Amino acid sequence: MLTGRVLSSDATLNNFEPIGVCGFIPGSSFTLVLQLTQPQRKSLRYVAAPGATLKGNFPKSDGSTLSVDFEPMEGDASIWSATISAEDSQDLVSGNFTFVLTEGDQITKGWVQQGLEVVITGDC
Repeated sequence: MLTGRVLSSDATLNNFEPIGVCGFIPGSSFTLVLQLTQPQRKSLRYVAAPGATLKGNFPKSDGSTLSVDFEPMEGDASIWSATISAEDSQDLVSGNFTFVLTEGDQITKGWVQQGLEVVITGDC
């Protein structure tokens, strides 16, 4: 099993910062950047094999799941990003999410603890 660490959305090769959680406003698009890590090896980064794919699975308020394809960062296949559309973000909830990394015939599951946070805006 792998884990992931949320990075700032302006991450570039050799210039990134773990932020712990990605805050988003429902109904607005946002970019989620994730670094794959190996928890059994003191959170050492995990570099995926060439040609690997990564799919994130995010819980929605109606109990269903939103699945989103991530793209690897050129030059560092431990860092992946996905843009969540405004429409898709509307029903996402705060909390954990899972992902599936496929490297040829090998499928590895992973999760990010408390990776998403709904940001409430407006008057209360």
